Amino acid sequence: MAITLHSARAQERRTSVTRISGSVANIGLPNIKAIHIQFYENWFYSGHIAREISVNKNGEFSFDLPNYNQPFHLHLVILSDLDQSPYFSTKVFVEPGDNIQVKFIKNGSTDSAIFSGKRSEKYNLIQTLEYYMTEYTEKERFFPIATEIDSAKLDRALINYTEFVNFYQKKINNIINSAPNISSKIKDVIVHKYAIFDQWAFRLSTGFKNNRGNSRLQKVILDSFRKNENNFYVKPNAFSHLGPTYISSLKIWEQSKLEISGSKPNLRSVYDSLKKKYTGLLQEKVLASLLIKPYDLLDSKVVFDSLVLAIQPLAVTPYIKNALATLIKLRKGADVLNASFIDRQGNLFNLGSLKGKALLIDIWFLGCGGCAQFHEKFHKSIYPLLKDNKKFKYVSINIDKEKDKWIKGIESGLYTSDDYMNLNTQGEGLEHDFTRFYDIKGGPYLLLVDANGKIYGQPVASASSELLLSWINEAGNAK
Repeated sequence: MAITLHSARAQERRTSVTRISGSVANIGLPNIKAIHIQFYENWFYSGHIAREISVNKNGEFSFDLPNYNQPFHLHLVILSDLDQSPYFSTKVFVEPGDNIQVKFIKNGSTDSAIFSGKRSEKYNLIQTLEYYMTEYTEKERFFPIATEIDSAKLDRALINYTEFVNFYQKKINNIINSAPNISSKIKDVIVHKYAIFDQWAFRLSTGFKNNRGNSRLQKVILDSFRKNENNFYVKPNAFSHLGPTYISSLKIWEQSKLEISGSKPNLRSVYDSLKKKYTGLLQEKVLASLLIKPYDLLDSKVVFDSLVLAIQPLAVTPYIKNALATLIKLRKGADVLNASFIDRQGNLFNLGSLKGKALLIDIWFLGCGGCAQFHEKFHKSIYPLLKDNKKFKYVSINIDKEKDKWIKGIESGLYTSDDYMNLNTQGEGLEHDFTRFYDIKGGPYLLLVDANGKIYGQPVASASSELLLSWINEAGNAK
């Protein structure tokens, strides 16, 4: 039984400590002995710190967190040691000086967290907001914007959807604004976190893309967006840079807006638009976030590398500078670190011995759902086209410290295959030279190396099979 806690730091300077104590009740798992605490050094969710906190026979625990002079974002997840599946999840904002007691309760199919203590009101507020956001998400999928083929029906669907989003946004804002004993600063941060303007824009942009070639339907979507964008868009304020969710929302909004405007967005166009629109710390963070997590916008490694170099003079926050330094190490044409790993027999294996082949390096660990999803996609859709290619090697690197977990992962067939080269970070986990050099914090983490031992690109796990295959073939033919 474990609780995993993730935090996103807002500023570098520490003050005192933040104390969280509580108990776990009616979870239904025997022999609860410890809570595993994991929190992150910044809002990129990297630089994590892990500790194990003892739980007494009554299920009670207490721990202190490093404190900073601004609010930081926390994600608490109760996990089962039996299969690492989540039993409970909650997200909160922590302020300097909070002294919180929390009781986690599982009663049948119902999970809940009850907070008390100094500044507990905002914690319980967020539990209420999470409930309504779950309700919103469940209902939102029933609006058929992307499938309507008649302009009149599409117009009515857009009106209904817009009214639905507007209803929930007003409901959420009213709950936040009427909450007692919460500072205006924290309320501003929470309002920005639970703004759903990006989801509305994303749904419209999806409908717009699905109707390429049908200018009549696209115009209906464009008209709806222009009519309502000022009503939905949540403008930034002095505290907006403290919220990672809001920063991600700005990226989605800008990309969706470019799509609906008829300009197919790419990494450079979204970067230029965001840079022009925002200033100061918010500009730094939204641009850095775009480059650190470009997702489907990573269409050109050359453009990506040039933008990383362009943003460097704008970076003032230490952890953003460090993140950009890592991206420079990953630029196309840089030599891959010639690190050593161990194989299943315990023999040392050096990456340099594979020079002459294109390598797809895949970092994974037991229990990583995203790792399993990527493996399933790659092994079914891509590997059959590459298994006889002598210029290619799949290098599967496990970061579990315990060999039993590594072997269990291999034998499960969920994360890797016996057809691949299966290696481990010598029991060092994320402290291995390779993971530290590239600031790797988990999985799935992919790195494509060309036949000359130079970095070709860093594919994202969600990339299409066609794009991955073309990149691998190009890397194998590098001169």
